Order: sequence, then C-alpha cells, then structure tokens
Amino acid sequence: MSGADFPGSVQFFLDAGGQDWNSIGTLEDAEWQISQRKDINRGYTDATLWIRIFVQNESEEAITVLLEEDFTLVRVLEARVFRAGAEGPRLAQTMQYSSAFDKHRLDRSQPFHQRMVPFYNPVLPLSVPAGRSIILVKLQSDMDMIAALQLWSPESFGRNMVHRQIIFGILYGSILLMFLYNGLLWLSLKEKTYLFYSLYCVAFAFYFLAYYGHGAQFLWGDYPWFELRAVPIIMSMHIGLLASEFFRRFLDVNRSTPIQLRVIRGIQIFSVGLLGASVFLEPSRSILIFPVYAIAAILIMAVISVVRYRQGYKPALFAILAFVILWVAGIGSSLRSLGIVPYNNITMYGVAFGNVAELLLLSLGLGYRLKQIQAEGRVAGERSQSLVHLLEELPYAIILRYSSDRSLAFANRAAREMYPDQAIRDWKSAGIQAFRSQGMDRWIAVHEAHLEIDGRKADLQIHWEISGEMESRLELEEKHTRTVEAKEKADENRRAQDEFLQSMTVEIRRPMAAVLQAADVLDALEGSNEQKNLTGILLRSSRSLVNLLNDLSDLSRIESRGLSVQKTPFDPRALLSDAIRLFEPGAKARGLALRLQLSSLPPLILQDSTRINQVISNLLNNAIKFSETGTITLIADYSEESLRIQVSDQGPGIPQELQKRLFQRFEQLQSATYRRYGGTGLGLAICKGIIEGNARNHWLRKRTG
Repeated sequence: MSGADFPGSVQFFLDAGGQDWNSIGTLEDAEWQISQRKDINRGYTDATLWIRIFVQNESEEAITVLLEEDFTLVRVLEARVFRAGAEGPRLAQTMQYSSAFDKHRLDRSQPFHQRMVPFYNPVLPLSVPAGRSIILVKLQSDMDMIAALQLWSPESFGRNMVHRQIIFGILYGSILLMFLYNGLLWLSLKEKTYLFYSLYCVAFAFYFLAYYGHGAQFLWGDYPWFELRAVPIIMSMHIGLLASEFFRRFLDVNRSTPIQLRVIRGIQIFSVGLLGASVFLEPSRSILIFPVYAIAAILIMAVISVVRYRQGYKPALFAILAFVILWVAGIGSSLRSLGIVPYNNITMYGVAFGNVAELLLLSLGLGYRLKQIQAEGRVAGERSQSLVHLLEELPYAIILRYSSDRSLAFANRAAREMYPDQAIRDWKSAGIQAFRSQGMDRWIAVHEAHLEIDGRKADLQIHWEISGEMESRLELEEKHTRTVEAKEKADENRRAQDEFLQSMTVEIRRPMAAVLQAADVLDALEGSNEQKNLTGILLRSSRSLVNLLNDLSDLSRIESRGLSVQKTPFDPRALLSDAIRLFEPGAKARGLALRLQLSSLPPLILQDSTRINQVISNLLNNAIKFSETGTITLIADYSEESLRIQVSDQGPGIPQELQKRLFQRFEQLQSATYRRYGGTGLGLAICKGIIEGNARNHWLRKRTG
C-alpha cells in the first residue's frame, strides 16, 4: 500500500459547526487543509477534527491495516474507508456514497475490554480495498486535539510495539527502582522526606499510566468515568499535593521561612480546589487550566529553590537543576498541548524521560542532603556533649521532661543533689512549690520554658531552692503582722484616751466655768488687799486651767481626726494689727517692744482666720514669755498664694540638739524652763497641727544665746 506518505495525501478540516458523515462529503476541496507534517495539533478545542487520507492498495485484493492514534487521550476515534472514484473534485463525487467499505469506532467513555485491539493507544483495524481509497477519520477530544495517525501493517505494528515496550519498561523500571530504594531509606531512617519522595515517584508513575494509556489497559479500564478524569485528578495530587510537600521538606521550608511556607501552602490549597473541580466538572472544562497551572507551580517552586540556595541551603542546588529539567519537560509538554510545537517522539517521550532524570537528580540530592544532615548531626552531637557538660556544672537544677508522658529526658547533677532521697520532682507548672522532706519544709522556685526536640514537645525547668529566703520572708511577714496588730492596738488605746480626754474636758469645763464666773464676780467686789490677792490667784488659776483644757481638746482633735478648717475672706493687715494690740500691754509690762513688719500683703485672703490668729497668739505668747529684753518682731509677707508669718525675739535660744523636740506635745526642753516660765508645752504642738492641717510648712531657725 502506498500514498499515505505522499505530499497532499493527508488533509484535515476543523469542524466547529457540527458536520455529520453526510454533510462532510459536500465540502469543497479548497476547505480542506493539507497537513505539512505527520501530526495535526490544534491544542485545546471542543471542535471536531476531520481527516481524510488518500491511500493506494496496489494489490489485487483487500488488505487489513491498523490505524493508530498515537495520542492516547483523544476521546473518540472513528474511521470509515471509501472507494475513490474519478468523477469530480469533491469528496462526495469521489466516493461511492451508498456505503463505506469498512468502518469502526472507538470511544474512551466505553470500557477498555470493548476495544477491538487491546492496546493502550486507540487502534482501529480497517479493511482497505484494492485500488485507490479514502480513509475518512473523525476525532473528538476533551483534552488536547492532537491527531498523530499512523497506518501499520499487522507485522510492522507488532515489531514497533516491542520497541515501545522496551522504552516503557525502562521508564517504569527506573521509577520503581528509585521508589524502592528511597522507600527502604524511609523505613530505616524514619525521615519523612524519603517517604514523600517515594510517594512523588508513585505519583509520577500514575501520571504516566494515565497519560500513556497503560492505566486504562491494565488498571482502571472498566471504569470509564475515572479514565476520562484520570489525568487532571492525578496531576492535582501529583503537582499540588505530593510534589509540593516533598519539595517543602527537601528545601527545609518551615516556620523559619514563613513567606515560602505560605506560598507552598497556597499551592496545596489551590490544588485541593482543583482536585474537586476535576472530580465534579466535565474533563473538557477542568483540563483548560492545567497547562498554566503546571508551568506556574514549577516556576514558583524553582524560585523558592533559588531563594533557599541564596539563603545558604546547599541541597537546594539539586532542586534548581531538577526544576530546570522538569521545567523544560513540562513546558515542552504544555507547548505541545497548546499546539505550538510539533507532536513527535521527542515531545512525546522526552517529557517522560526528562521527569525520570529529574527524579534521579533529586535522589542524588537526597543523598547529599543526608550526608549534610549527618555532618551537621556530628557537629550538633559534639555541641550537645559540650552543652551537657556545661549544664552538669551549673549550680541550678536543670530538668527536661517530654510533655506527652512526663518522662525524664535529662537532669543535671544539681537536680540529683536537690532530690537525693527521692525521685526528681515533676512540677506541672512554674512558680513557687513546697514539699516536706526529712521532717523539714522545703521551698523550690520553678522556672519553665516549652521546647520541641526531634518533633516532640518538651518542658525545660530550672529548680532553685529558696527555703532560706522563704523562712526569712515568713518571719518578716509574721513581724509585720505583729507590728500591724500592735499599731491597731495603739490606735485603739489612743482613741480610748481621746474619748476619755474629751469626756473629761467637757466634765471639767462645766464646773470651771462656774468657778471662773465666781472669780470674776469676786474680783469686781470691794475687799481687802488680801482678799484681792486671793481672788486674783483664783482668777488666774481658773483661766490657766481653762486654757489647758482648750489646748488638750485642740491637740486631741488634731491627732485623732484633724481640726476643721473654715475658710473665709479676711484682711490680713487687720488680723496682724489686732494681735499686736492684744499682746502689747503684756509686752510693755515685761519691758519688751512689739513691732509689726508687713510687705506685699493683699487686701483679702481666703483662709481660716481663727486658726491663724491662734498660731500667731501662741508664737507671740512664747516670745513674750521667754524674752527678758529687746524687741519682738512679727513679720508677714504673701507670695505664691501663701501667707508667711515669722516671730523674731531675743530670747535665750534653743540648743541644736533639742530643736527636733520643740514641736512635740508636753515638751519642755529643760525642767528649769517649766519652773521659771510655766506652761504646758502644748502651744507649738498645736501650731504645728494647725499649719499642717492647712497643707503648709513650719520651721524653726534659732540658736542658743
């Protein structure tokens, strides 16, 4: 037979209008395109591809030929053989229209065992009559529209099939060897990177089984639903899940490289969605995204490999080289699917062996990575020994336990010495812990940190005995408690004294008021000198006693709850002038001069004039009492919203060592002072209480002599 290889012997028409076998014969020859190469690649399309092949059977009787479509994933392959006439240019005029000489149909949506030729590629046996004939072929596809038709004699087909079996044997055998080798490494090392590499090999094998038709031939041929969706389903799992997870582990992408980790997780999440689309959508709809998806995923993983290599991770170089191979193979496959490059043995089987080369390179990379891990392990072991030695010598108790079962992983010498007669304590949380040992209470401060060792969570604790500190602390707390109790008792006694003093003051003041009034009446009556002297003594003593009661009452209120302050506007000049006039007679009687010195006083200030007058009176009274000669000066000025009052005299002065006692109650600095001048020692204490009650300060500036 001849003619199929001659120029113009193969013509095609891409039908987007739904032609049938009758209408296709009415097409003008000008509408048919002459194929310039053996394959016709129209990429992804839902149109029907019609092909007519002109053949010449030079024998005198019909012969059988095998029409093979070398692209496995075409969905429908239908062929009819027509005798060719010589009546006209159109197909309908050149074939005997009544019926085809032979016709057969193959549909991948039917079980595999219904195929006439049990071969992984679609193959139709056709009977070709003697003379000139036309083989009209109809192709429909859910995936790539690739027509790689070949006509074989049964003998040549058998010989070619042996060659292809050798090729695929090498392909699957290589994958099987790498799967077994790395699977055994995973079983011995328990390193999950080898597990995912083995699964990656399995995914490659299943992809080849689906893509080249061997899966339908040997595994799932009786399940056409899966056969039509096998490629997108397996690609989603292969690229998006297993490959991405293997490369994540191989490139050591984890939480320390968060950006790369998020990118890989994004690919995996997208792949899960794509897997769902592959299951529930028609293959013709879901397959459209896979060429772009494959190129993008490979490119992204290649970029991550470059980034990891630039970060100093040397095994990433193997991934970069593997991705170069995979990228070239994947791009070649995608470009072939898109119809950009021709369909031939290089683009058909080169992708498969490129993937095998990639797997082999990654296997070498795993070996290099294992050696690097072992070298790092030796260094880490040496460092671990140094660290263990260091921890052993620390004075702190270092304890390491696994979180899951609380088993003890490490305890240094200090920990063993801390618990010599019992098992090392397992405190579940940080803080201060207590227990009893050998009849004594012991206190332990526990500090805790959470770690992860070889994939297991662990708790690192530092135990520090603080029994001595806790005993001191408990003693201090006990002393503090006793002090607080003593203070509360003292406050209670003071309150009782204050209540008694207030009660006694009220009870004494009532009869003293009567005595004072009687003394005033007697002093006003005429009498002898002796009677006048006695009346004066009675009057002065009564007034002194009343003043003492008033001072005690004021001091009691100051010390218990404070004097009440009644702020009203008053003229400070008038207040100070009245004080001078009040004490001037007494001063003159002792031969003293009173002088008032004022500066910068406002016309009115807001303050308790009664309490201020009480302070001035006490100060002037003391100055007159303790001065023998000279001038007593009352000085007042106003600045920063404060009234400042000073009393200056020429008294005997106060020694430096006694000045700090001056404002204490009932304080007479020397016993001779009381005998000579009298007084209760309450005046300055009351002044101090009044001034502090008004949130002001007081001070003393005196010296002896």
